[in-house]
Amino acid sequence: MLEAARTLLAETGLLDELECDLKVSSFLTPELEWLLCEILCSRVKPVQREEIGLRLAQIGDPRPGVGVADGLLAIRWCAITAGEVRIESNGPFQVAPLRIAAYPITQCQFVTFLEAADGFVLPKWSTNLRQTPLVSGPACRHGNYPATHVNWFEATAFCRWLSARLGYGVRLPDEWEWQ
Repeated sequence: MLEAARTLLAETGLLDELECDLKVSSFLTPELEWLLCEILCSRVKPVQREEIGLRLAQIGDPRPGVGVADGLLAIRWCAITAGEVRIESNGPFQVAPLRIAAYPITQCQFVTFLEAADGFVLPKWSTNLRQTPLVSGPACRHGNYPATHVNWFEATAFCRWLSARLGYGVRLPDEWEWQ
């Protein structure tokens, strides 16, 4: 309904004028657009961020990097340049360039691995890993929320599976890379 009103206002030439008023502009901004702008604001408190994330989960979170499209994980990779890291009492370490996901792996992305016919059920992803009972279960939170209750073994198996799907190596970052 809002889009229809915006279209009508634009056709009559009133939209630009009305959007000059901050209160009217806020009212005329589509919810999804407003939420995406708001969540990027550094002043947003954690409780508000949670509410925005929940609402995005309800209406469809379009952010690249948090979902699944056609069975493929939509991960947004960020390039990190090489550099030196200094950790207390360990001295300097050289870190090679790498790529890291812009967002943590989400619940819907991890569940894709758990439920895929070529996913968690295949022993090849956990070869040479000490087997542990599955910690992750069905999504108990919203799909765009970070996957939680995932142990190192599951995360490593997930990385192996994702590497095979993407055609290049994916792994957990080491301590120096996190720093």
